Amino acid sequence: MNILITGGLGFIGSNLAESLKEKHNIVLMDNFWNKTSKKNKDVLGPKVRLIKGDARNPKHYNKVEKQFGKIDLVIHCAANANVSYGMKHPQTDLDLNLNSTIAALEFCRTQKQNTSFIFSSSVKVYPEVPINKRVKGVNIKRYLTDGWFNKFEGFNEETPIWGGDRTPYGCSKLASEIYCHEYANVYGIKTIINRMGCVYGPRQFENGEQGWLVHFLHANLNNKQLTINGSGKQVRDLLYISDLVELIKKEINFLERNDFDGAKTFTVGGGKNNTISLIEAMEEIERLIGKKFSPPTIYTQFRRGDHIVFFSSNKKAKKQLNWSPKVSVAEGLTTLAYPNTFLNWSH
Repeated sequence: MNILITGGLGFIGSNLAESLKEKHNIVLMDNFWNKTSKKNKDVLGPKVRLIKGDARNPKHYNKVEKQFGKIDLVIHCAANANVSYGMKHPQTDLDLNLNSTIAALEFCRTQKQNTSFIFSSSVKVYPEVPINKRVKGVNIKRYLTDGWFNKFEGFNEETPIWGGDRTPYGCSKLASEIYCHEYANVYGIKTIINRMGCVYGPRQFENGEQGWLVHFLHANLNNKQLTINGSGKQVRDLLYISDLVELIKKEINFLERNDFDGAKTFTVGGGKNNTISLIEAMEEIERLIGKKFSPPTIYTQFRRGDHIVFFSSNKKAKKQLNWSPKVSVAEGLTTLAYPNTFLNWSH
């Protein structure tokens, strides 16, 4: 299969390319904005082909077709994933996220034969009100869901997407999803949408907005002060990159073997068993690295639109794709907690 990955030298794109390149012909489109792009390119080697380009620009997709022929599948990873940047620059955020998605969908539509599409969305499409109203208490380390937590499997595709703030970033992803559905319904493009939570792992760019766990590691190793929006007791489920890659490989097989109408949406994350608060994550990093965070962490106001507690059920992906995450938070963090390797990659 000929596969185009936009944002292919980024964190998710490069890990996908590494795993897929032995069985598929992989073409990457990347603008080299990320400072680790060159390192990722060197690691991936000559089996992976590259177009330097902007995922919003139709001319750059034309280059792909001219140089490499028909593409069977587009995996759209290119995006601005910086939520705070989107708050400060909402129009640019919309341009980067929505227009790149439309350009990628247009490329699929204009291929001689239908090209399938996998879209990297986000759990940020869910507004904070339906999520945060579930929170019933708090202890010294995390917000609690009290009695219902033991019974609640997690948030899923049926969780309301209306009813509160979701940040401009979440809006741009939701708008992109709507276009995915339209292109799937009107033009028959087989489409899968992945609403992803907190993904982490090797090759992640050190940035508090694009990988908070790696940002925490970087701060501890370099004695940098952390600033956290909120109390640090907010809870997330962590999805290790290899588990996400396995999900997408299963989705590729599903697209090859099945005909379906419209777009399929999956809400995917580490799940209930891989939940952790920011404070708990800091403590685990201190244990693994062997030193405290210094200077002391600064806590500021909660950011508007943020979830206090969020974890995915993964039930639909388990049922339809036979997928569930395998790497625990403890295992995943251990793979990152090697200072020499980590610092060499993140600089």
